[in-house]
Amino acid sequence: MRAYWTVEGFKERKFTALPAREIIDTKTGQRYPTSNMVFLKRSEAPKKLIEDEHKYDYVLLRDESHLEKKGLFRKITVFTKVYPTQNFQREDPCKSRGLWVIEGLTPTIYTNNACDFIRDRKTGKLYKRGEMVLFKKEEDYPDFNNSVAEYSGKFDIIYNTVFNQQYGSGEMSQTDYLRGIWVNTHLK
Repeated sequence: MRAYWTVEGFKERKFTALPAREIIDTKTGQRYPTSNMVFLKRSEAPKKLIEDEHKYDYVLLRDESHLEKKGLFRKITVFTKVYPTQNFQREDPCKSRGLWVIEGLTPTIYTNNACDFIRDRKTGKLYKRGEMVLFKKEEDYPDFNNSVAEYSGKFDIIYNTVFNQQYGSGEMSQTDYLRGIWVNTHLK
């Protein structure tokens, strides 16, 4: 199963497998927007993609995230919108896809991210990520638009660690560490 976007503005229906917001014709400069993401099985997939024509530039989509405070000094990273990356589109050498089950939700909802929690946008309730399930055949995959949390639009993806943009890791800065020590000495 792969993600595709329909490219608007052409007479015939064209698809792209790149998570692009806009496609730009390099000769004319004309911009073509893309529509919503759809997941298609290999048998339903388009035979020819717009990137096969080699005459377009792409304005790629980015995951949308923000930081939220949790307590006095702790912060969490919350992803509100997630797009499949190039790694998602690549063929799996084992011919299977693994998804994590979200505990406490019925019907079963999965996630493709190794996150700490999933938060329901309507209720604000947190659900923990559970065990991984492997799907051997493409027919066994769940419906990605409704059964995978990050693509359904109903859930936020939450990481307990804050990803430090400067250093590329989720570790605390020295200032945050010292603040934590100072607060703990006063709370004893």
